[in-house]
Amino acid sequence: MTKLDELDLKLIYLLMDNSRLSISELAERLSVSRPTVKTRLEKLEKEGIIQRYTIKLHPELQKA
Repeated sequence: MTKLDELDLKLIYLLMDNSRLSISELAERLSVSRPTVKTRLEKLEKEGIIQRYTIKLHPELQKA
């Protein structure tokens, strides 16, 4: 597995909080270009670090 740098980790944490953020929004929050975010995401997906994008349900809905 590739060693994750600070930018990779920040990107992962942003997506863990909100997996619906666009590449443009991620780039703005990370103060990097859109191509940089796209390249990082592709690398993280290819290496299996990011395996899917999902939602987080409200705890009451998880009980149903």
